Amino acid sequence: MTTKTIQLTFDETLLKQVDEIVQTLHVSRTDFVRKAVEEALHSHYIKRLEEKHIAGYVAQPQTIDEITEWDEVRVWGDE
Repeated sequence: MTTKTIQLTFDETLLKQVDEIVQTLHVSRTDFVRKAVEEALHSHYIKRLEEKHIAGYVAQPQTIDEITEWDEVRVWGDE
């Protein structure tokens, strides 16, 4: 994998918070920011999937027969 160096600008308060966390976690700023970006991208990806899922059910809602069909096989764990 090829890596690139970028420059980021943080206000002093945010940088101080990052520095406090990286000291606690014993990681570098780079590692912390990289992980934060990866998690934000993953969160964004999941949100898009959920939006597509909702749009699919809005476009083609389940019928009552499809819903009740699962009543016989579902397990709630407390029965």
